[in-house]
Amino acid sequence: PVWSVAAGGGTISGAGLFTAGTVAGVFANTVTATAGGVSGAASVTVAAGALATIAVTPSPATVPSSTSQQFTALGEDVNGNPVAITPTWTASSGAGTIDGSGLYTAGTAPGTYPDAVQATSGSISGVATVTVTVNLGMATSFALLGGSGASSCTGSTVFGDAGADPNGTITGFPSLCSISPPGDGILHHDATATAAQVDLSTAISTLVAMPCTTNLTGLDLGTRTLAPGVYCFATTAQLTGTVTLDGPATGLWVFKIGTALTTAAGGTVTLAGGAKASNVYWQLGTSATFGASNAFQGNLVASGSITFGAGTTLAGRALVKVAVTMDTDTITLP
Repeated sequence: PVWSVAAGGGTISGAGLFTAGTVAGVFANTVTATAGGVSGAASVTVAAGALATIAVTPSPATVPSSTSQQFTALGEDVNGNPVAITPTWTASSGAGTIDGSGLYTAGTAPGTYPDAVQATSGSISGVATVTVTVNLGMATSFALLGGSGASSCTGSTVFGDAGADPNGTITGFPSLCSISPPGDGILHHDATATAAQVDLSTAISTLVAMPCTTNLTGLDLGTRTLAPGVYCFATTAQLTGTVTLDGPATGLWVFKIGTALTTAAGGTVTLAGGAKASNVYWQLGTSATFGASNAFQGNLVASGSITFGAGTTLAGRALVKVAVTMDTDTITLP
């Protein structure tokens, strides 16, 4: 006969020696032998090869402290064909815990944990990096959260939830200011705001407890390029000009400021290298006062108050125990 492969699946020699291709699957009537005007055909099932790699997803993963994330593991042979596996899951010390199904629970210490989650089958392993962030709990959906409230918000827009507790006074909404999606359009003076304030207190305690990696006391943040880390100021902090936060998407930046943050007009926080505003935290012992036309990034978490200068934009959250004062400003959830 004359041999041929009619529908893929591999190649065949003149002697009928078939060599499977790289793609696993069922190939119906793919091998044909022909003699004169008569042919016969055979179907071939190409099976996946031996396990060569394991991919763990999601990676990198961002998980708030003490919350859970489901991980999955996909095994493949050298040609990328799926190989069924039932892996053994492990989590590195300090990063959290993981059960036999891949359900991971983050630890209580925020930080970036390279290769924190591992799935193993035989001698093959796959890993995922995890960034454990500060757990904001019920405050997560709030772009604006005050204790005594928010005021002077003429012409401002909040893209996210807004609320105040325990006093629950926010002036200017909705006649002068607006709440836009993903906000629900409701000013929360309710149990939701109360729960958010409780979780905010927990988040403040978590941030305060984080050990410093760099002391910037007495130095202006302006003109600096900072890698992920915990930056501390014993008392006040100042931003004049631009500070650049340069690092990967897994990077975590925490600024622990003993008392107050003050920024000059035009103060800017720039993100580079994949850095995310959601992974930036400004823990303020008392308050923050912004100059006009600032472009700021990150989650502002204050034990006191925040006052925004006119025309300021914040990609992040303004979460305070006392009050937020706005003036033609925009806050957008990261």
